[in-house]
Amino acid sequence: MAYYEVPVLPDFDYGEIVKQFKLEAESRLQQQDYTGALRDYNQALELACKIPYSNTTEEIPKILCNRSMVRLKLKKYDEAMSDANFSIRDFPYWIKGYWRGSNVLKETGQIERAVDILNDGLAACIIYSAPKEEQVILFVEMSTLLCQNKKSTLNRNLQIPRDDAIKARIIQRLILNKSWENISYLVTGVYPGNNMDLAGCFSDLDFSFVHVGNLLKQTSVSQKKSWGIQLAIALLRNGASYEQMELGVGQAAIHIGVQDALETGSIIFLKFLLGTYIDTSAKKDMINSNGDTAIHVVIKTGETNGTFGEAILRLLINNGCKFSHKDMSGKLPIEYLKPTDQGYTLLQTVNNGPDSINTLDKRLQKTHKHQQSKNTVDVSWLPKMPLFKPQYDKCRKCEDELEMSKQTIDNRPAKTYISMAKVIQERSHDKTKHQKIVDEMLTMITESIAKTLNPEIPKPLLKIMYKQYLQIVNGLLKGENWTQLVVVVDEYRKCHGKMELPEYAKRIKLSSVIMHSSMKGSHQLLINIITSMLKSGAEMENEGKICIQAAVQENQFKILETLFSHGACPSHLSVKQGDTPVHAALSIAVEKDKGK
Repeated sequence: MAYYEVPVLPDFDYGEIVKQFKLEAESRLQQQDYTGALRDYNQALELACKIPYSNTTEEIPKILCNRSMVRLKLKKYDEAMSDANFSIRDFPYWIKGYWRGSNVLKETGQIERAVDILNDGLAACIIYSAPKEEQVILFVEMSTLLCQNKKSTLNRNLQIPRDDAIKARIIQRLILNKSWENISYLVTGVYPGNNMDLAGCFSDLDFSFVHVGNLLKQTSVSQKKSWGIQLAIALLRNGASYEQMELGVGQAAIHIGVQDALETGSIIFLKFLLGTYIDTSAKKDMINSNGDTAIHVVIKTGETNGTFGEAILRLLINNGCKFSHKDMSGKLPIEYLKPTDQGYTLLQTVNNGPDSINTLDKRLQKTHKHQQSKNTVDVSWLPKMPLFKPQYDKCRKCEDELEMSKQTIDNRPAKTYISMAKVIQERSHDKTKHQKIVDEMLTMITESIAKTLNPEIPKPLLKIMYKQYLQIVNGLLKGENWTQLVVVVDEYRKCHGKMELPEYAKRIKLSSVIMHSSMKGSHQLLINIITSMLKSGAEMENEGKICIQAAVQENQFKILETLFSHGACPSHLSVKQGDTPVHAALSIAVEKDKGK
């Protein structure tokens, strides 16, 4: 029933009185007098319902939404939800009603219903041409709830903005809230949670307005390792400014990459920067505020005696970073090393070329003019080996994705499958090199699925080429991962049709499936698996004799009916030596009565 009704005294100016009650309620809210505010809103609503309808198109829903907020403060959840519902039902164009309703549901832990009501609000925004800001508010709240949701999917047809301008405003709002985890959810789909409903839905947006420096400053090391660096790479690939990143962090890109590598134990971001932005000698040999080059920084940490520190040093040298510059103390990087150090050996075997000899670091001239004469470095003792400078190739990103996948596949398999599927589907890269990456990814996916009792197969993985998906199927066949195999096949058929993978089970010995250790005690699961295989090319040897014997041996009596219905001959049924099939059937019936 609506709150408003036919006006009783249309000539009386209720509007002014309503206004006074609202002002009084707002004053009480500031004093946190929620009981008094509720009383004022009750009075305001009662009087507003007496005003002609044409004058209350905004007044009543405003009061309802405000009263819902007050009732929520007072923990009167049912009444607060009732106000929100009345606003939504009678004034669906007043978008704030959906917002208030979601607040109540969120407070009471009903996250799925809260998402539903926000989704309805987004639909109403389109129907009633609501201001864009309303869409931004609702979508930010919905994405935040889903980002925190533990379920992998809520299976909804969610309202995702199509307008890039609205998407940009949503990202800007999340940046303002420092909700980088939420942004990662929308942009890359990589984040600590499990929900996939909105994962990666903003991946194609132009992020030239995003300052990656803020991301790097406002996230912890653990967050960078988990999802932050992958988000930074995605933003930079899609238009974010490298220069703004340097300005925001207060360091050159080469030092940002090295610092990240040392903190996180991963060289992915450093490799990405070297392969994209750090493409000149000036950028590679930038010094930090202490007057150190990137090579100085790595060596001074003492990490070069370890495998990872040496890997960073080797990466810098192979990409053209020079080690002939001195720091503010007038020392070369090698002077901080002992002859027994791994880094010392590495520097001895590399020659930066004649252009690096006798080069003065001009950036140090202003502060250390007295050291200029010392900057002529004798490196004639170095062996004349050309420096290997890898050329940028299209598969570099694929290699980065492979390394990232190795780190995430155990903890976030479904999301990692999605990222890997994009690489697997790539067709324009170097065939030989890319195929090796694809083969390794398919092997990783197969091994990951094999370790999961009930694997989730995301849609992007189902969209890879048939022969590639068949590699996963064959890998599970080889490993005798029967449960996972049927899941993989069933999901593919749901996506592409029941006739796909028609004979995947042609070479499977059903008796080995029945006797497999994973099937012990799993009667219904075994029935489902055997049924699927019999419909997909599997055959029973010797009229099913071996399968029947295997079923009896493993006490898998329930599978016998399935075998018989698919052509196994009952005359082969025997429980004890000398049994006739009838005796055996009676024995099995007794066992089934016992629950076997």
